[in-house]
Amino acid sequence: MTREEMFSLGILRAGQEVQLVGMPASRATIVDARKVKYRGETMTFTAWAKSLTGWKGVNIFDKVELSTGERLGALRKKHLK
Repeated sequence: MTREEMFSLGILRAGQEVQLVGMPASRATIVDARKVKYRGETMTFTAWAKSLTGWKGVNIFDKVELSTGERLGALRKKHLK
């Protein structure tokens, strides 16, 4: 299941807050299936995560969680059943 599918099913919604796992200061707001808004700037999930970690690549499903602490990968797995 992709983020687009999760968005169309209402699992992810515009306005939800996400953060990198263990980094509450990284909190961003979901804009759509591909983008978040962080400190007034809209960017892709990947660009946001890479800008905060300095990594060349980031597995969004493994490294991003809702502000409730539930990782995107766990949400995806839960709804695949």
